[in-house]
Amino acid sequence: QKPGGAGVRATLGRLAPRRAPSPAPGAASVVEAAALDADVDTDALEAFLDGLKYDEKGLLVAIAQDVDTGAILMQGFADRTAVRTTITARKATFFSRSRQAQWTKGETSGNFISVASIHLDCDKDSIIYLGIPDGPTCHTGAHTCYYS
Repeated sequence: QKPGGAGVRATLGRLAPRRAPSPAPGAASVVEAAALDADVDTDALEAFLDGLKYDEKGLLVAIAQDVDTGAILMQGFADRTAVRTTITARKATFFSRSRQAQWTKGETSGNFISVASIHLDCDKDSIIYLGIPDGPTCHTGAHTCYYS
């Protein structure tokens, strides 16, 4: 069995009943983590969060990807609380290293990223928020922060 294979999907399947689309080809090696739903199983959620490999500052890389186009929208960092908030609120949430605070993409601009599913890399130290942006993701007004 591949690391993070069926065992992870079985555990996380309790977070929600439906299967989410996979990230676009060429994205990081991913494992389907969860199609998010309002009825989150608290024990499964905590087990999922316990299984993530945070760095020495309690963070992991968090990438937002457009579910429709496959475009990488932005990259940030997430701590345990940000990942939990993303799963429960279905909005891409990150941890600002400069402000030392959690923030949800769109809380100022109104351009939220509604998260359809989350995916892990093989080492469980990087996460993809696969979602639908409500508007431009970049503070410059561009759809994605990766445009130059």
